Amino acid sequence: MDPATLARVSVLGEPGEEVWDDAQREALAALERAGLAADGRWVSAVGRRALLVALGDVAGAHREAAARKEGWFAGEHLLDAGDVEACSHLLLDDAWRLAARGQMARVQAVLTRLEPLLRSLPEDDVRHGKLALALARLGATHQGYGTTRSLAERALELARANGHAGPWKDVGRGAMGHLLHQADVQLHPAGSAPLIAEHTALHGEEAHFLDLRAWIALREGDPWTTMRLAHRAAVLADASGKSLHARLASRLLYWVGATHTDHPEAEVQYASWGRRFLDAGFHSAAMDVAVVKGDVARRRGFPERARPVYAEGLRIASEGEARADLGPWFGAALCERDLGNPERALELLEA
Repeated sequence: MDPATLARVSVLGEPGEEVWDDAQREALAALERAGLAADGRWVSAVGRRALLVALGDVAGAHREAAARKEGWFAGEHLLDAGDVEACSHLLLDDAWRLAARGQMARVQAVLTRLEPLLRSLPEDDVRHGKLALALARLGATHQGYGTTRSLAERALELARANGHAGPWKDVGRGAMGHLLHQADVQLHPAGSAPLIAEHTALHGEEAHFLDLRAWIALREGDPWTTMRLAHRAAVLADASGKSLHARLASRLLYWVGATHTDHPEAEVQYASWGRRFLDAGFHSAAMDVAVVKGDVARRRGFPERARPVYAEGLRIASEGEARADLGPWFGAALCERDLGNPERALELLEA
């Protein structure tokens, strides 16, 4: 078998889906006969690694594979090829997309490999800030609140030290947003006023920050303010051509608020936008919405309404790495306690 063709197949993460010519298909078939792959997938990461070691220098194959991909997926191949300059921007700019889809472990593993390769960069190189922010965005349920907060604070410190100039402006904006989100999740948003003021002074009115403020209003039991802020965020997101994630988040948040105002269309619209969120692959974010919606219903004294909402959160949490979030289990357990089912509450806490 031609070693170059074997190398082209061996560097592919999902060879059954990525081979692009007959010679590579023959190489994949040979790997399957040898027991290294099955149904187009690698049987063992260890076996694949041993194959790559035996093949020696496969940097060229990685570069060829990278040329056929975009964003994060091209960056992974370029990292394996040793092209730090080329891969770092792709990986750091796209890390949040994979994390939002529940692939936190994959992102963390790659960024952990990248981190020591960036240490020789000048202190004012924005990639230091982007790395801290990308790691922070892996989230508290993946790595703990303390680690996440310290990473976001590090990114913000670097942005401030560089005057929020040029690309540092986006780093600072992202770090502030993450810190405000964590303050909301940890249920102590009252201390966020200085952060909101700093962000507004630097960036004006922005969709994402309005969404974060809407979350806080919802946590504080003010669905009308939630709807107002989320509606404004949706308008800004549309006008500025924001990502699908941003547009979905604002509209879903609006209808979460509406479910607590007896709006006649609220439940149907909430279900519709929630389904769009799931169809787009944002399982963790959709689970967060379900948990918050259940929390609000439970705190307002309607555990019977909260129960099916928590059940939806538990269902979403069982898919992918979103299961790392304990929110739906705690919420559902408290709900069962309020409904007079302590044994079921204990079962959920022990799950």
